[in-house]
Amino acid sequence: MVQALLERLRRENLDSLVDQENNKRQTPLYLAAFINQPVMVAMFIQFQANVNVLAQVRRRLLNFET
Repeated sequence: MVQALLERLRRENLDSLVDQENNKRQTPLYLAAFINQPVMVAMFIQFQANVNVLAQVRRRLLNFET
């Protein structure tokens, strides 16, 4: 289902939505990694999800907790 959605985004030139953040500034890639879904993580990376956003969000979360 996720792959079908990603393919549709690509067909409709909406690739940037793969990095869309929710109200907690979490991206789909971040959430997939957070819930330990490696297949989904690989799909997002294959569709050019920004892996640096994940690192930035993760760093902010760690800084907030300390």
